[in-house]
Amino acid sequence: MKKRSIFSFVAAAGAAMYLAGAPVASAASPVIDAAISAGVIGEQADGYLGVVSGKSADAATKRTMEDTNIKRKTVYTQLAAQKGVTVAQVAAVTAEKQIAKLPAGAYYQDGTGTWVRK
Repeated sequence: MKKRSIFSFVAAAGAAMYLAGAPVASAASPVIDAAISAGVIGEQADGYLGVVSGKSADAATKRTMEDTNIKRKTVYTQLAAQKGVTVAQVAAVTAEKQIAKLPAGAYYQDGTGTWVRK
């Protein structure tokens, strides 16, 4: 599938995640927002949230992050099946959009797995 085709469904992915109730952006949860602001968790290049290297998250934050990632995977899987692409492709495109939305000072993981401060 062409790269352009993958990007063409990004808007649909965001709408589907919103409609499915799956948190896409960090704004979906005050716990996630606080952890991102504190630099404890960030967006990974694979489309999921992760704990930033060298940081530790409390149990409630980890649980919320894991729940968010489960919801994301569910939506990614549904979209991949609908669009005839892989789950990884949907997740990667969404990751790019999520990283672009992060506020200054937030962490994200680049394609090499290195955590970078925006």
